[in-house]
Amino acid sequence: AKIAEGAKVALGHFPAVEKKLAEYLRKEIRSGTIIQTVDAIKEAHRIATDEEGLSLDDTNFCMRWFVRFRKRHNFVVKTVCRMTTNSQEKRLLLCQNFHSFVEQKHSDGSITLVINVDEVPYSLAGTMSGISSVQERGTEFSGNFNSTHLKRAGTVVAPMATALNAETGHWENYICDPAIIIKDKGQPVVANPRNLFVQCNPTGVINSEYCAGHFIDYLLTLKTDKHTNCLLIMDSATSHLTAAVKERLRDHGFILAVIPGGMTQFLQAIDQSYAASLKNK
Repeated sequence: AKIAEGAKVALGHFPAVEKKLAEYLRKEIRSGTIIQTVDAIKEAHRIATDEEGLSLDDTNFCMRWFVRFRKRHNFVVKTVCRMTTNSQEKRLLLCQNFHSFVEQKHSDGSITLVINVDEVPYSLAGTMSGISSVQERGTEFSGNFNSTHLKRAGTVVAPMATALNAETGHWENYICDPAIIIKDKGQPVVANPRNLFVQCNPTGVINSEYCAGHFIDYLLTLKTDKHTNCLLIMDSATSHLTAAVKERLRDHGFILAVIPGGMTQFLQAIDQSYAASLKNK
């Protein structure tokens, strides 16, 4: 973002702090660092106390102050998008190959059920972990994610499915319950009136152990005995593709269709449908 030549930037009660904070934010943003609002306010406090010799009693760096600061210095807060590094030609080729594989398996007559699954992080407040970052107004930003940005209470394994109706010969929507992973070191006693598939682990995320065990047990509750072969669509997360996971899926009649890395924003139907509305709240 650029300020027109000759334009004056209005400063608040702490111009030196605001100037240093603005310089810090622009430097970090241009290096691809995700800066959430709380991180920016913490940095303002650090600058005030460590560099300007102010006491916290003399300052008022709160959320309302940060809103005014952003307007004064041309910053916005937006949800960060994960961008693929593939060229347009490479993306097109990956999409064509994936669709060709799915279409082949779907039309050869051996598949009677298609299940698409994705993981959606959740918090106890009920909102999903769409990550917001301070950004310069009018610029495109692609941030570098790490585990510290994904503060969650667990994960919802969200399914979409379609099944072939043997009587009509038509494909119909297949209603599926989600599976839930709760972030907990033990196995707490929880109310589960709908008898959902619930498991606990210390991180609240899907890992290789969960995929090879509980995850496939959950998929088998969706597949049922009447579907001999099932096309399973998943992203290319490492935990989905271990030898143990692929072997057990194959043993139970699952044919795996892997969404290529960096292409979930184009090919993951769940991200484009109901999960999108949850993640953007």
